[in-house]
Amino acid sequence: MGTMQERDSVALNLTETHKTVQNIKSRGAFTVNIADAAHIFCRFFLHYHHPFK
Repeated sequence: MGTMQERDSVALNLTETHKTVQNIKSRGAFTVNIADAAHIFCRFFLHYHHPFK
């Protein structure tokens, strides 16, 4: 999970034990995808209203 801080920077919330961090370390690179408004709503709706949470 992350957020845009300013137009040219983002803040990422990473935990050492997550696979994402392991992949960044092994590959030495990563990609950031910025969602549009419709997908931001879907992400938060599913996160807070998911039946298996």
